[in-house]
Amino acid sequence: MIVATSLPSAPSSRALAHFTFVELGSDAEGSPLLPIAINDRGEICAYASGAHPSGIVRAYKVCRGGPIPVGAAFGQRPVAALSNEGQVAGAAGNGPNALRAWASHLGTFGAVLWPTSVSVARGINSAGHVIGEVRFDAGHQTLSRAFLITDGHWSEYLRPPGGGLTQAVAINDRGDVLFNASALMTVRSESDAWCLTRGEYVPVAGAAPGRSTATALAPDGTAVGHTVHADGSTTGFVWRAGRAQGLGSDLTIATYPSGVNDRGTVVGRLLHANGSTEAFIWTAAQGLQPLAAFVSLPRGWHLAEANGVNANGEIIGIGTVQGRRRGFLLKPETTL
Repeated sequence: MIVATSLPSAPSSRALAHFTFVELGSDAEGSPLLPIAINDRGEICAYASGAHPSGIVRAYKVCRGGPIPVGAAFGQRPVAALSNEGQVAGAAGNGPNALRAWASHLGTFGAVLWPTSVSVARGINSAGHVIGEVRFDAGHQTLSRAFLITDGHWSEYLRPPGGGLTQAVAINDRGDVLFNASALMTVRSESDAWCLTRGEYVPVAGAAPGRSTATALAPDGTAVGHTVHADGSTTGFVWRAGRAQGLGSDLTIATYPSGVNDRGTVVGRLLHANGSTEAFIWTAAQGLQPLAAFVSLPRGWHLAEANGVNANGEIIGIGTVQGRRRGFLLKPETTL
């Protein structure tokens, strides 16, 4: 049962911090590096947004020494996840139907396990366990099944009580897996969220009725996502131990969380009535606020979305400057 109420106690939370702004820069070809994930060591996975003549998108791990190439794929981001040990996972392939799941310690394992099917890895933890999805062609429709790989070999498909199409989105270091499921023959965007924890499938839902989609998972099992309600409105939520809290705002028409850390800090994007987006930060103590309120930005910069936050409070995201998308990193410096 999901209870819409205040969340259980989380680790003590400081006031929101002021941040130092860092632009991520570009790759060797001059394409902006757009961040996907950040680990607790401060390493970042990013992809190059430039239009490559072949349609190939390049991915990098950004460390102190600069960006290191880690993969490439046709038409989509090659890397989706980064572990605290620095391992990466995603998809590789030179065509839309040639994408196969891969991880830095396993190679292109999707080509071995599902040689004729599209597969994508979407999460990896410090133990090297990998989650993702494989898409099977069933003639009249495509069937999507979430997978979990442990100890370097095939483990299992995820099978929630209601069955349906499944897509895994995150795994944490204690082995919890966050995934979405939708009934067969429904619109794929309609989904319900689940967390596989200690062998039990636990439903994850928002604070109000609607179809919930999960997006990120913290080390302590806290999950975030958004709920689409019957009236078409969308509200973000943070979920912990069977309880959910809505992340609404009178200033927006929708909230989409995309990252959460073990201190309960949530980041994501707000959608305004005029169609523009804005990066946000949320804590239980301070509520939901525009991320730009806590950082001095270079002239012309707009923070459009925040994509992740690590244990140290460092935040990655994508902004715009002079109409062009650029990646950024925010480092906390002082508390309010």
